[in-house]
Amino acid sequence: MQEGLGEEQGEEARGQVTAARNALARRRVTGRPGFHSVTPRLVVEDADALVEFLRAVFGAAGEVHGDRPAEMQIGDSVVMVTSAGAREPFPGFLYVYVHDADETYRLAIAAGAETVEAPLDTPYGDRRAMVKDRWGNVWQIAHLLRAPEPRVVKKARSRSSPG
Repeated sequence: MQEGLGEEQGEEARGQVTAARNALARRRVTGRPGFHSVTPRLVVEDADALVEFLRAVFGAAGEVHGDRPAEMQIGDSVVMVTSAGAREPFPGFLYVYVHDADETYRLAIAAGAETVEAPLDTPYGDRRAMVKDRWGNVWQIAHLLRAPEPRVVKKARSRSSPG
């Protein structure tokens, strides 16, 4: 029950919150073409060098623009890259699906990243590695080995649910 509310008022407030969440979940968000609802933006020193890293490791496509963030296409997603200045550098933590996690991991190491976690098979069906680039960004690089078993997904969700 919410602090300071009677049981009946608490139920009413919870009902209003649930109705608001459901209404928001049904709204269709439309962004610019090629963008998804959530688009990561990395702010780094030497954005040109990070763009080259993304090209070498992930086959990213896109150009650097002096007056706005670079919009780098990786697979079906856009990652924005901004030079520090107006904003302080801030590292990201990204999970990227690729065709071959082992090969992409080797490319990342060759491009100067350091190993955080060597490639391994996860219980949820991904082959995954983790690297850290020289800007402090952490990249989890994965490909799907098999669809996860429902009980593994259910168990993982129950651990992350507030209780």
